Amino acid sequence: MAYYCRGTAKYNLGQYTEAIEDFNKAIELNPDLLMAYNNCANAKIELGLFAEAIEDFSKVIELDPDDAAYYNRGTVKHRLGQYSEAIDDFNKAIELNPDYADAYCTRGCAKYCLGLTSEAEEDYKKADELRK
Repeated sequence: MAYYCRGTAKYNLGQYTEAIEDFNKAIELNPDLLMAYNNCANAKIELGLFAEAIEDFSKVIELDPDDAAYYNRGTVKHRLGQYSEAIDDFNKAIELNPDYADAYCTRGCAKYCLGLTSEAEEDYKKADELRK
């Protein structure tokens, strides 16, 4: 757990490469440490290592299919222009938590990028309703 804690401190200091090293060591010692995969993925996003971040979020989902990592993985896929795949992840995130306003909003963005304007508007409306 010490590597995880040190990695978190390094992440908070913006030392992303060093944080990844610590998170990977924590994972090596405890391959089921979901928070280490999540934080490692976030550090990789900061460094633009999007494909690697998706792998880490996928590992979280593999270990715990009910984890919120679907939303996180979907946002990375969205950034990569993988809109259909992102929508699949947002759908799962919403299935797990139907009141997850951010998932509706970001799914709406992905739908909009695919030209699904009316469906996107429905998602934006749902997100607004949930935020009230």
